[in-house]
Amino acid sequence: MIHGQNIMSATVKTELTLMQLYPHAKKPRHFMMGLLTLIFIIPAGYIAFILLLGLKIAFYAPLYLGLMLPMNRASAGRIWELKNRALLPVHHIIYKLYYIHIKLWLSCFNDYDAFWYGLDVTRYGSHADFLSSYRDSRVRWRFKKKLKTYRSHGITEDVLPDHTVFFRTLFSFRYFILICRSNFRKNRGHAFLFGHYLVLRDYFILLFLPVRVHVYSKEGRAVGIATYLKRNNTLVMCQHIIADEYIRSGIFYSQMNTCMAYAFRDPAVRYVSCSITTPQAKQTCGCYPINYLLTDEFKYLPFTQLDTLGADAIEK
Repeated sequence: MIHGQNIMSATVKTELTLMQLYPHAKKPRHFMMGLLTLIFIIPAGYIAFILLLGLKIAFYAPLYLGLMLPMNRASAGRIWELKNRALLPVHHIIYKLYYIHIKLWLSCFNDYDAFWYGLDVTRYGSHADFLSSYRDSRVRWRFKKKLKTYRSHGITEDVLPDHTVFFRTLFSFRYFILICRSNFRKNRGHAFLFGHYLVLRDYFILLFLPVRVHVYSKEGRAVGIATYLKRNNTLVMCQHIIADEYIRSGIFYSQMNTCMAYAFRDPAVRYVSCSITTPQAKQTCGCYPINYLLTDEFKYLPFTQLDTLGADAIEK
C-alpha cells in the first residue's frame, strides 16, 4: 500500500527539540504568552468548558439520535465530515491550546524541553514490514515482548462508536476515576496546583474533539484509554491514559501498535505523531524525533474520521 502520494520528499526526522522548533522560545513574546496563560487562558478555560458542555449537550443530542437511526455507512460518514467542517474553528483552537500551546507557553518559566516523536510511514511497505525492519532486532524483540506481556494480562479492548464518545465519556464515573488517578500519578510534584487543570485538559480533548476512543478493561474496571485523531496526512496518538497498577502491563505498547495499524491501513496517512512524553517507550515502538511543523497536525484543516480496524488488522 502506497501512503501519502504526491507529497514532497522532505524528511520530518530532526535533531531539534520542541523549544528549538518554537521560534519565540525565551523571547518577550514567549514570556508574554506565559503570563497571559496563567492569568487568563487557564482560568477562562474552566468557564469555556462549562459553556461548551452546555452547548454540545443541547445541539449534539439531536445529531446523536439521528446517527442512532438505521443508515448506511457512507451517509453517516458524510454527516460526520460535515460536522467536523462546521466545527473546524472550535476544534482548531481546542487542539492547539490544550494539546501543545498551553504547555509550550508555560515552559517560559522553567527549563522544560523535549523531542516531539513520530514516524514517516512511507518508509515502509506495510505494518508487517515496519514491525520486521525498524531500527535493530533487539529493539523489535523488546517491543514484541511488551505486546506479549500485554496479552498475558487478559485485558479486554473495546472501541467506542464515534457518535457515542461524547455521552459515554461524559457520564462514565469509571473513566473519570481513571483519568483523575492517572493525571495525579504522572504529575505528583505539581498535582495540587495543576492536577485539576490536567483532568480538564483531558476532558476538553475527549468531549470536544472527534477522537476515536479505545477503552481497556479488566474485570469490569477501566484500566486504560487511548485516543486517536486523523488530520489530513497525519495520524495522531493523542492520549494514552493508564491506571497506576497497569503501567507495566504493556498497554502503552498495544496502544502504539494500534496507532500504527490505523496509519498503515489508510493510504492518505503519511505521518504518525505522538507528542513529547515517554521518549524511551516511543523509541521502542519505532518512533523518532520529528519536526511536527512539517506535518498537517496543527494546520487549519478539518479532522477526518478514521477507518474501522478489523479483528485481523493489527499485526502482532
